[in-house]
Order: sequence, then C-alpha cells, then structure tokens
Amino acid sequence: MNKKVLIVCYSFPPYPGIGGRRWAKFSKYIKLLGTEVFVISSKNPFNEKSNWTTDIEGINVTRLPLIYPKALISFPKSIVGRLRYKFSIFFLKLRTKGNYYDKTIFWEKQVLNQAKKIIEENQIKNIIVSGAPFHLTTYCLKLKEWDSNLNLIVDFRDFWTDDLSLGPLGSISQKRRNYELELEKKVFNKADYIITVSEFISKTLIKKHSSNKVLTIINGFDEEDYESKVPVSKKSNDIKFVFTGTLYQNINTSFIPFCNAIMQLKNSEPDLYKKVKFDFYGSSSQFNIDLVKQYDLDNVFFHENLPLTQAYKIVSEADYCMLFLNDSYTFSLSTKFCEYIGLRKSIVLFSKQGESSDFIQQNSLGYWINPELAYENLLGLIKSKNKIEINERYEKVRANFLISNISIQLNELIKF
Repeated sequence: MNKKVLIVCYSFPPYPGIGGRRWAKFSKYIKLLGTEVFVISSKNPFNEKSNWTTDIEGINVTRLPLIYPKALISFPKSIVGRLRYKFSIFFLKLRTKGNYYDKTIFWEKQVLNQAKKIIEENQIKNIIVSGAPFHLTTYCLKLKEWDSNLNLIVDFRDFWTDDLSLGPLGSISQKRRNYELELEKKVFNKADYIITVSEFISKTLIKKHSSNKVLTIINGFDEEDYESKVPVSKKSNDIKFVFTGTLYQNINTSFIPFCNAIMQLKNSEPDLYKKVKFDFYGSSSQFNIDLVKQYDLDNVFFHENLPLTQAYKIVSEADYCMLFLNDSYTFSLSTKFCEYIGLRKSIVLFSKQGESSDFIQQNSLGYWINPELAYENLLGLIKSKNKIEINERYEKVRANFLISNISIQLNELIKF
C-alpha cells in the first residue's frame, strides 16, 4: 500500500512566483519515493506562468477559482485601478477581523468541500498545508476536526506573526495582529507537525509556543535543473558579480553600503572599477534602480527576468553570485542561495552578521561583506580574486541541500 498525501498550496504551479517552487519540487520527489500526491491550489489569475510547471507533471492537481478582489491581485497603475484598490481594501476591512491582505480569506468553503471529497475518494490520511497565505492553515484545522485520524502537517515558508518588516502585518492594526496571533496558536495546538524552512524560524516558534512539534525541512536545489554539473568558464576578463531574482526595497541597510562601496571604488581605484561588473537579472524595486543612477554607477546593470535555463547559464559564467538580506532575515538561506550552491558558485553576501554569514564562512561557501566595512571587504575580495574551493568537504555540505535528499526527511513524516 502506497502512502498518500493531500497538499494544500495556494501558489502551486502554474501560479507564478517563488511561493510554489518548494511544494512543486517536494511533490516531484516524494512521488518518486512512492507517495501518491494530490494537490489543491488556486487557479492562476495571471498571464505569466510558473517556472516549475514541468516538475508537477503526473501530479493530481485541483485548481480552485480565486475568491478575492481582482483589484488587489496586482498593484494598479491607473487612477481607476487605484480607486478600485482603495474601495476593495475598505470592503475587506468591513468583512474581516485579521489580515485582509491574505488572499485566502474567502476560500474556506470551497477548500474544505474539495479536500473532503479528495480525502474520501482516495482514502488519504495525510494533509500538508503551506503558508503564506496563513488563513489556509486554519481552514485545514477543520479537516482535522472532521477526521481526527488525519495527520496534519503545517508548513511555515515564512514567519506568520513574528515579522512586521516584510509581511503585511506591519501595516494593519494591533487588534488585527492579535487576531492573527490567536489563529497561529490554534494551529500550533491542533497540528501534528509544524515544519519550517530554517533553524532560526524553528527555534523562534519552539520558544514562542513551547512546542515540541516543530521540525526544520529546508529549501534546496534540484540537480536536474542544471544542464551542466560543473561551473562554466566565463568568456571575458571582467570580474563579474551576478544577482538573480527579486531585489526588494527593504534591503537598504545592505544595498546602500553596496552602492557606497562601488562609488568609493570608482573614485579610488578607477582602473579596477572598469574591470568589475555587477549585473542584476529579474525584478528590482525602483528605489534601488534610482539609487544606482544617483550614485552614477555605470558598471551596475539591471536586466529583465530571464527563463531559468538562461539565468542558470549566466550564474554559471559569473565569478561571484550576490545575496542581499535585510536586518530581519540575516538567518535566511533562501532559494537563491540554494541555486548558487547548486551551481557551485562563490557566494557574496551583503548583510549584517547573522546565521547566514556565519554559515557561509564556516563552510567555505563564499564571502561576507559587512555593511560597516563594505568598501574594505569588497576591495579586498576583488583584488585577491579568491574563489571557493570545490573539494570533498564542499560537496558534503552541498549534498545537504539536494531536494532529492531533503524529500526523504519529509516523506518520513507522511504515514501509511
């Protein structure tokens, strides 16, 4: 008899964005381990599609219509769109108690009806529900009440109520935040397991809820994503720094020192400055783009999003791959980090000291640029041209981030 699991993930492919990657990859690999996978997700409201649609081939996916104001799905640019946005927010404030930016706030009935149908028809004993959005996790508590034998695993891809700097909770009232906190407590009380993407999040939640249910199941990389198993030799003598993905605005404490350091390099070491290039591929906030223009940094370039295969090729040809963390997430070993290590590249982290900078240095995966010493650290790295050494120790660390390996740990939580 095979294991069976129902995964409830709002942003599962083809819904675009990084939110669906984790469970697309895990679905692929636990299926290969013999577990039969069923998924409930949202229909994709965008023209854009996920980069990980090929990973879910052969997975049983039910996509439900999104019940959330269309005006709030993407930020409006027109005057009419902004008026609709404001009206929709006003409407949601009247209809909800907690976080009105949670896109699943009106999704409960159809999720529960569909989940019960799939569970009964297929005799499923396991549910995994992933947040954010986090209201989705509370709906699945009712499935546990409906059938107490269900094994309920709740996945925290981010903090729910502990981060006011990145999530929407920073912009809502304290009363609404308290409501969300009560929901979080209920989830911890009733779930069988809570899994998170990092040890830092796990430790924070264990202490906060005095819980013994919390386990860390990290993100990772998929070896099958890469055409080449070894780093590609670059074609120029320039020293190339590359960033791929989304460059958010809330990284000021690391990005402003980065710009200052390059400006100092331009003024103090003009010949060296001409040999260094910094390329950003993907989405970048206008604030960061304007900041680069303000500093007149003509060796920093912003490019459009690329298909994953092209992005991986550019990363492979780079000398260094950049990461930027804000002060609240200095523990994060993000998907981007996993892809860099997957491609065996030298990582350059711009952030305050934290778990991430310590991990990268202790395991010889790259270099840390201290914002307070950004120019000195960056200049030293550029002049030395140091690179990571791909050796047996490196490969052992790298293997810990293989999704095929991590999925074995996840599959052990799923009952027969």
